[in-house]
Amino acid sequence: MLFALMLLLVNVSVGAQSLTSKIFAGREFTQSDAILVSDAQGQVLFEWRAEQAMVPASLVKLLTTMIALEKWQPSYQFKTEFYRLGDQLWVKGYGDPYLTSEELDVIVQALSTIGLDGINSVHIDNSYFTSDITVPGRSEVSDPYNAPVSAVAINFNTATLKKEGDKLLTAEPQTPLTPTAIKLAKSITPLNSQVTSKSVRINLRDKTNAQSHFAELLIAKSALKISDVYLDQNLPNGAQLIYQHKNSKRLQSVLNATLLYSNNFIANQVFLKLAELNNGLPLSFALSESYVSDLLQQKFAWQAATVVDGSGLSRDNRLSANQIDEVLQELYPHQKLLKKYDLNLGAAKKAHAYAKTGTFSDVSNYAGFLHVANQEYRFVFMFNRKVPYGYREQLLKTLASDLLNPQESVVGQR
Repeated sequence: MLFALMLLLVNVSVGAQSLTSKIFAGREFTQSDAILVSDAQGQVLFEWRAEQAMVPASLVKLLTTMIALEKWQPSYQFKTEFYRLGDQLWVKGYGDPYLTSEELDVIVQALSTIGLDGINSVHIDNSYFTSDITVPGRSEVSDPYNAPVSAVAINFNTATLKKEGDKLLTAEPQTPLTPTAIKLAKSITPLNSQVTSKSVRINLRDKTNAQSHFAELLIAKSALKISDVYLDQNLPNGAQLIYQHKNSKRLQSVLNATLLYSNNFIANQVFLKLAELNNGLPLSFALSESYVSDLLQQKFAWQAATVVDGSGLSRDNRLSANQIDEVLQELYPHQKLLKKYDLNLGAAKKAHAYAKTGTFSDVSNYAGFLHVANQEYRFVFMFNRKVPYGYREQLLKTLASDLLNPQESVVGQR
C-alpha cells in the first residue's frame, strides 16, 4: 500500500512537471518580463520572475475594482445633492463617476417637480475633492483618456463635438452644446484636424471647466433663464436639501464600464472615493494612496507595492505578477465584469478569456481568467519592454493551445 501511494505521488509530480514544461516550450523571456499561469486550484503551471515589481499600467484597474467591491456592495449607488437657499440653486458633488446627460435628464425632471421658480443663480460646491487635485501621470492633451477628475462632473468630464462646414455642433443629441465646450474646441490647434464631421471627444482639461460645463448643461436642460454661475463655492449653512440624486448605474455597472473601456476617469473617481470616511476631507490622491497601501498590507501583507492612482496612468505604480494574481483570485466571482475575448484555436477548438490589458509605450500587459476545455486558469503577462504588435494576444492563444493538449506531455511519462 505504501509503495503504491509513493508511486502515485511520483506519477502526479512528474505529470505536473511535464505539463509545466509543455507551456511556452521554446519561448524565451527577458529580465523585463514577468509571467504567471495558475490553474483553478492555485497550482502554478508556469512562472517567470513573478515576484518582480513591474509597471502595471491599466492592470491597476483590477485592483481598484477589487477594493471598491469590498468597500461597497455591487448595488451601491453614487450620489449628487441639490440644495436651495432663497433664489440660489446649489449643487454639491461627491465624485459620481457616471453622471451623464441621461442622468441629468432625471435630475432636471425631479427638480422641475419640486419647482425651480425664482432661481436666479447656480452655485457649484466642488469641495469634496481637494482644490489642487491632479491625476498622477495625466498629460495635458485633449483626448478623453486624460480627462481631469472633479467632485462635480458630467459625461466623464468630456464633450463630444463635430463640425458641419464652419459650424461647431454637439455630436450627442442628448447633450446641448455649451459655451465651455465651444471655448475648448476653439482652443485646439488646428481645430479642423481635430473636430470634423465624424465627431471627436475632448476632455474638459481642468475642474473649473468641469464645473462650468455641468452648470451650463443643467441650465440648458432645465430651461432656467439665468446666466449667473458661481464655481468653487462652499455650501452655506441654512441651505435646504431639495433633492438627492442616486445614480441609476450601480457600482457593478460602473466598474464594468471602466474595465471594458479602460476608462481612466471612472477609475480615478472611484479611487479617490475609496478613502472617504477613513482619512478625512477633502479627498486627494495622497489620502487614497495611503488608504490603499494600508489595506493591501492588512489583506495581503504586501511589502513592495506602489499604487498612486486608480487607473494606472502613472508610471510610478509598481505591482508584481504574483500580486496581480492575488487580485484575480479575489475577483474570481466577478470575472465577467472584464472584457470577454474569444480565442479561435483552429479545427473548431475554442477558448475564451475574461481579461484586462495594460498598455504604455514600452509596456504591454495582459491578465485575467482563461477558460479552456471546461477548465479554468489565471494568467498574468507583464512586458515592460517593446514587443511586436499583437504579441500578448498571440501568447494567450499559445497558452490556450498548450493547455488544450496536455496529453502530449504527460501520457506515457512515468
